[in-house]
Amino acid sequence: MGTDGAPPVAMDGALADGSVPPGGDSGTPACPPGLVRCGSDCIDVSSDVANCGECGRACSAESTCVSGVCVCPGGACACPPAEPPPMGSDCPRVCSGGCAMGVCTIDCSGGATCDGRDIECPSGMACTVVCTGEDACDTGSVRCPERHACTLVCEGLDACGDLDLRCGDGPCSIACGTDPASCAGTTVECGAGACSATCGGGSSPSLTGCDGACACTSC
Repeated sequence: MGTDGAPPVAMDGALADGSVPPGGDSGTPACPPGLVRCGSDCIDVSSDVANCGECGRACSAESTCVSGVCVCPGGACACPPAEPPPMGSDCPRVCSGGCAMGVCTIDCSGGATCDGRDIECPSGMACTVVCTGEDACDTGSVRCPERHACTLVCEGLDACGDLDLRCGDGPCSIACGTDPASCAGTTVECGAGACSATCGGGSSPSLTGCDGACACTSC
């Protein structure tokens, strides 16, 4: 015990018993306030284009990082290619419609099949969520994979009503069908990739975060 009553600390920042003081790693000094440790460096992820919002999330060459979000001036950034789908990998259980050509299909066909459900696409592969039928995915949410393509298909009364589509940084799209309320109250949270919506009926989703997307197309 030190003279001030606190446990003695070794030169490398660890306690004498080998444990790590709260808030610090042995041998690794803490970053100053407002910075995040990414590897061996302390980074301001609110403005660093190579680590925008989190470690390893890089903005495109034309964009800047503002408050942790990649911003494309005038939406003119070139979109990076989507990660290719894996071939020959196992098909996760959530992919109820199969994994043809390496694309996970989550089938929510039928009345209220996924009503109120929070759907999370598996990481590491492209994902298509099919919501057909009345209230098929009503009041639920869909979280896309981080860097792969993601598609949400909505057809039927309130098929995707009040649903929140959370895009990753790969291409992200929503297709609203001919029913006038297929996408009533639907919100799309765009990521850094291309973000788009097509509408065949009277309802259209609200797209947010377009300033951070390399391209953004609403209905």
